[in-house]
Amino acid sequence: MLESTQRTYSCMRREIIRNPSLIYWALQMILQELELSWEDRVFVHQEFLNILQREVLEEKAAREVWDIVCPHQAVLKEKLQKRALLIYSQVEYYLRKGKILDFGCGDGRVGQLVADNTAQQVCLYDVADYRRSSVRDANLPFFSDWQEVGAQQFDTVMSLLVFHHSEDPDQEVSRLSKVCQRLVVIESVIDDSIVPWSAQATIDWIYNRGFHPGAMVPVPGQFRTSQDWLETFCRHGFSLVDSQDLGIDLPIVPEHHWLFVLDREV
Repeated sequence: MLESTQRTYSCMRREIIRNPSLIYWALQMILQELELSWEDRVFVHQEFLNILQREVLEEKAAREVWDIVCPHQAVLKEKLQKRALLIYSQVEYYLRKGKILDFGCGDGRVGQLVADNTAQQVCLYDVADYRRSSVRDANLPFFSDWQEVGAQQFDTVMSLLVFHHSEDPDQEVSRLSKVCQRLVVIESVIDDSIVPWSAQATIDWIYNRGFHPGAMVPVPGQFRTSQDWLETFCRHGFSLVDSQDLGIDLPIVPEHHWLFVLDREV
């Protein structure tokens, strides 16, 4: 996974060095959300480009990004809390009653919101334990071994900005097709007229590697168009119930997001 993260960094770095304007708008949105003054935004923007210019190694570059962001981490924490609330508001209408799996749960905040605001049974799954301490204290069932999850059945599986972190998204969708009735997905999508691959990969890298130092979240850059994602789901036995272009819905992480609601074909 770290090798693919390095490859993604090398590709995006090359593209941004060649054409810095690809990421200008996104960096400005992020820095404005961090409540920096105009002068500070200009300075930090240039420093980010300097990091890309001089740092070939991804891990070192990610640490340097965190060094820039660290003085503003209180504001960052506040903005990222709103991220979980936003995602919950986007998906809660589509959750079937019963047993729910938050697949690739990350810090677990969205799954916790589902558990707190509904009467549903919520389970969490991720390949590593990224949960916040408050989520751990809530004692929601957590799994990091897929075999334990794969032996169960769920009324709904949520996959919220997860598949593009996988080396093989098709494999993950295939797994989920065997354990759920409904699949609720939010994914990052690429579109050359809105967010091309290089910009999407850079934003994803800043969020997962720069804003979360030490978490070791893989960023293999497996972004697809909305149509490609839909075809991926349909290949594995899902049919579309609803689809929404969410646009760039969160300025602190200005990716282009798309909601898919899918039911498994009987």
